[in-house]
Amino acid sequence: MSIINPTPLPEPTVSISSVQPSSANAATAGQIAQGTQSSGQVNSMTKVGSMGQLRKKAPEVYRMMMLGISMTIVQENKRQQDHLKEIWRKARQDAGES
Repeated sequence: MSIINPTPLPEPTVSISSVQPSSANAATAGQIAQGTQSSGQVNSMTKVGSMGQLRKKAPEVYRMMMLGISMTIVQENKRQQDHLKEIWRKARQDAGES
């Protein structure tokens, strides 16, 4: 049996732009964003070019994103398994089994 080594896909560009501003006042939020950007902290204006950069710049955001993706996969797999169980149950019922 041979193992196939797939060509790695390029990492997508990710922008952490869905984070809400840190202030209700747009001017204040912009000043806060500029201040934290220059100090090296991550905020809603931080842009990253790869998943590796996201992991380095914002490990907690990266971890939560990976957790969300994995939870979505698990939920989808469970939904598909439940659907298949229901199909098999109906097939047994239609065949006269209990």
